[in-house]
Amino acid sequence: MKYQVPLIALFFATYFSTLTAQEMWPGDANNNGVVNAVDVLYIGIAYGAEGPERDDATTNWEAQPFELWGQTFADGTDYGYADADGDGEIEDDDITNALIPNFGLSQPSTTADGYANAAPGIGAPEVTLTPSATLVEAGATINIGLSLGNLSQPLENFYGIALAMSYDTDLVEPTTGFEYDDLDNSWINADGAEIEDVFYKDELEGRSELALTRINQTTISGSGQVAEFSIIIEDIIVGLTVDTFRLRIDSVLLIDNNFKRIPMVPDTATIIIADDTTKLSSVRQLSDLPARIFPNPASGQCYLKLPHSLSFLKLVDAYGHVIWQAPPTLLEHTTAPRPIPLHGLPPGIYQVQGGNSSGVFSRKLIVQ
Repeated sequence: MKYQVPLIALFFATYFSTLTAQEMWPGDANNNGVVNAVDVLYIGIAYGAEGPERDDATTNWEAQPFELWGQTFADGTDYGYADADGDGEIEDDDITNALIPNFGLSQPSTTADGYANAAPGIGAPEVTLTPSATLVEAGATINIGLSLGNLSQPLENFYGIALAMSYDTDLVEPTTGFEYDDLDNSWINADGAEIEDVFYKDELEGRSELALTRINQTTISGSGQVAEFSIIIEDIIVGLTVDTFRLRIDSVLLIDNNFKRIPMVPDTATIIIADDTTKLSSVRQLSDLPARIFPNPASGQCYLKLPHSLSFLKLVDAYGHVIWQAPPTLLEHTTAPRPIPLHGLPPGIYQVQGGNSSGVFSRKLIVQ
């Protein structure tokens, strides 16, 4: 006897087959094709959820079929993508056994992670990098504090944050020159909540990522330091007496427990390095002088007030690119403010840097 399957039966069979026979890649919790710090936030949101186990599950970086859980994140992504080890529960093991080993791996096709940087000067909260010293000699160890919000503008409803950073590899000691330390008792877990944190660095490319997330589906509000980076400065380039190290936050994603994205203003830490303590003393002496940038924030034009002759004066963006250099007439000794043109510059954080035979200085400038 010949059986024929009605078209409507074929439709439902195809529909439910598509619904249940999805493919996931272990560690790619948001299913965008790459494993990175943002995936940690997805695991933090879904932490503790349970669903169908994956048949023949492994944590290898390969496509694996799985059954949809029916619970979804705010963007519609199914929770099943966050079950990296396939045991039917979203927990620590998904991070330690799959996400961390697969960190940085990607599929041939990827989509954006939805980072939410805010422009300076619009009232958005800030993520701040605060170095223990801004003027050091080669070989020094510098601690750079990572703070979220401040007393005048605390963060409301914090649940998690992901940062993508870059730094100057040629000035950092290899292997152990850039390390991360969490703070056991920072304000993001002042209520005793557990925090999952993942730190990743690519020493060849000078890239780093950090994720911090609560896992109890509740938020907390506050401000202050939440982590610290340790940087060991290597010798500066031969032939130079002074060099500059920068740690830049390129992208930031702050979320609440509903995965609402809260735009934040990123920051750059700038550290000036001298080749010996004698030069370092001179650098400190000049740095203590009243080099003042105004207005700040600014647009169109700002001014440098510093009654000294200069060997150089330049404007540098967050990536270390020189945007503008002062002509010789602006380097002469003067008590008048020196104009710095800002026309056409995109909003962001810049550095005004200058110096002479006695040393150098660097001042942060916000362009609106």
